[in-house]
Amino acid sequence: QPQSCLLVFPGAGARPLRDVLDPGVKHLILVDATWRFAREMAAVPEKDDPLGCIRRVELSPPPETRPVFVVRKPMLLAREEEEQWGFSTAEAAALAIDEVAQLRRTP
Repeated sequence: QPQSCLLVFPGAGARPLRDVLDPGVKHLILVDATWRFAREMAAVPEKDDPLGCIRRVELSPPPETRPVFVVRKPMLLAREEEEQWGFSTAEAAALAIDEVAQLRRTP
């Protein structure tokens, strides 16, 4: 049931989690790979791609949140009004859990 899943990965087609999360969402999918390979796996899907029917979301970490677990150098994804950092899979999972918990508590 693709409607019960969200693919957590920043990039083309990703919307903020807070705009997409609804009571029907039961699963968050995170891509665990180097940034290079993760980008390929989460790229805007082809027609027959199994991830093609899963909505893409990006996280909204608290301001000033920076990656801590660094195997290589942290990935700066964008410089807008606020810098957008790439997090490790473990950090993204923790941030996603926090964000979902906060959004589900808010009426």
